[in-house]
Amino acid sequence: MLDPFAGSGTTMKMARLLGRNSIGIEINESLIPNNKEKTRL
Repeated sequence: MLDPFAGSGTTMKMARLLGRNSIGIEINESLIPNNKEKTRL
């Protein structure tokens, strides 16, 4: 799953919970640490 506007990482989190691979792209660097934390299981 490709999420070109990753934002808070919800799409990537749900993809992981469903057993899917995902790639998130986010231009706002301040959101990246939150995405890493949210997608960790």
